Amino acid sequence: MRAGYQGEPGAFSEQAVRTLLPEAEPVPHRTFGSVFEAVVSGDLRYGIVPIENSQAGSINDTYDLLARHHLWIGGEVSVRVDQALLALPGTRLEDVRRVSSHPQALAQSAEFLAALDAEVVPEYDTAGAARRIAEQRLAGEAAVASERAAELYGLEVLARRIQTHGENHTRFVAVAVASATHLAPDKTSLVFRVAQEAIRNVVNHSQATKVITRLRYADGVVTLRVEDNGRGFSSADRSRRREEGHVGLSLLNNAVEASSGRLSLESEPGRGTSLMLTLPC
Repeated sequence: MRAGYQGEPGAFSEQAVRTLLPEAEPVPHRTFGSVFEAVVSGDLRYGIVPIENSQAGSINDTYDLLARHHLWIGGEVSVRVDQALLALPGTRLEDVRRVSSHPQALAQSAEFLAALDAEVVPEYDTAGAARRIAEQRLAGEAAVASERAAELYGLEVLARRIQTHGENHTRFVAVAVASATHLAPDKTSLVFRVAQEAIRNVVNHSQATKVITRLRYADGVVTLRVEDNGRGFSSADRSRRREEGHVGLSLLNNAVEASSGRLSLESEPGRGTSLMLTLPC
């Protein structure tokens, strides 16, 4: 089984492939678009692409390609991203005059790079920048990439964990050609009704600044998750709202159970709310 990723060996995307699909052969591609096209053509079983970074936010290119190619998401993994500054052996930090890397990596390391006072140049890939420096023996240039890239290409680590926020994670998804499985019309309607009610609650009550909606199919089960970072609520709050007549999700829960599904809700004051719907096909 072949799984493609954007970048060169040593990229965090390759790490995501090895974590999510350890039995797969990782296949590097230069662009996200190339990964998607190879999946559509059948050259790849899966494409592993980043969809969100905890610091820099959503990866818009991935969302655009998902909409264009109509692929489905068959799995996901969160990878810790510790950026490092790599250069030729013997290079000192004060010798660095130019830094290159993928725009996302540069954005994640912006504060460190501003203090370095070097020219910052975007490149198509983190590990690709490291490989170019090593192959062309570019003195005075450094790459923002993984420490594994330093090992692969014989570079020296000048600084570790240079990302602005220490807890830096990127969420990757596995995209594939849509399966032939179809959800019955009544269950499709139920999924949309639950999503609509959950998002309405977020807009009207949560004061959230971020909402994540995920829909996936695996092993004959459709799973919908709606998560927000809003103010959350306690079980007492929930009981009070039900007494006031806010029973939208409670009524939907009856329909979910009638379809052999399950609707769960977790919330805590100050920690947001997470709703999960599981529904057999």
